[in-house]
Amino acid sequence: MKRNLNIITSMLAMAVSCAASAATETVVPLDVSKLSPQQQAHWAKARANQPASTPLYNYDITAPTVSAVKVGATVNAGLKYAEALISLTVRENLAGLSTVYVTLEGPDGQQASSSWSSSYPEKGRQTLNLAVSMSDVTQNGTWRVKSVQVADANYNSTYYNEAQLAALGTTTFEVVKAQGDSAAASLQSGGTNLTPVVSRSTPPAGMLPGSNARVGLRIPVTDAGTSGVRSVSVTLCPVGQYWNCIYLGGNVSMRGQTSVSVTVGGTLNSYNQLGTYVVDSVSTYDYAGNYRYYYSGDPVLSTLLDVSTVEVTE
Repeated sequence: MKRNLNIITSMLAMAVSCAASAATETVVPLDVSKLSPQQQAHWAKARANQPASTPLYNYDITAPTVSAVKVGATVNAGLKYAEALISLTVRENLAGLSTVYVTLEGPDGQQASSSWSSSYPEKGRQTLNLAVSMSDVTQNGTWRVKSVQVADANYNSTYYNEAQLAALGTTTFEVVKAQGDSAAASLQSGGTNLTPVVSRSTPPAGMLPGSNARVGLRIPVTDAGTSGVRSVSVTLCPVGQYWNCIYLGGNVSMRGQTSVSVTVGGTLNSYNQLGTYVVDSVSTYDYAGNYRYYYSGDPVLSTLLDVSTVEVTE
């Protein structure tokens, strides 16, 4: 019995030794040229029948591409809602088309741009029609698509310059009756103070205890240009101070409104002291990017509101 056990132990040791030796052997690549024609044919057949290796996951490293570009012929920029229409054919292979950026350029370098994005990126071939606002441009003549950038949901992107786009279709169009909008929006008198007295410790109606109190004004604004009022910001400061101020802001949701009352609002913070606050400054903006700043002491501010001060109480 003991002799048999010794034999088995010796055999196991030899097996382990042989396995270790095999593991350290260098695998020599097969030199197919030294095989006979029949052997080479068998080897090629065996290689062809091997299954392709499957990746652990399908990761998109390929950016989307633009295969066609088309623009309209003429844009009447004198119209209030003038737009240049750009049609793009885009191909995306896997992750899905996420964003598109288009930049147009006029004969003297003025630019207009637009962007598109998808909250549910999809793959495949897509035709996108982008509208670029031209109501505020000032240059008549031949405009062109200067650049396009397309990106997928995996942040792969492709940038096309002017020459590359021209090779994909029509990229120039004419602009007529361009006048532009260089007039900033301006304040009007007769605004409404929505919170002439506000308690710092009282939350707004319907809000939980501890919610910050609100301050609000309704500001009348007009725009002599074509783009329309966009936004208003107001700073209220304690009398005689330029710190611990209250900052209010409000936007107009639709382009092209040349006369509108903009509601601006903000909240009180813990650092806002009790007492009387007055309008320190107001800024108005339109959709063409023009703005006007009214500072403390401007006569327009004295007639801006029906109640010119906000009293903050405990």
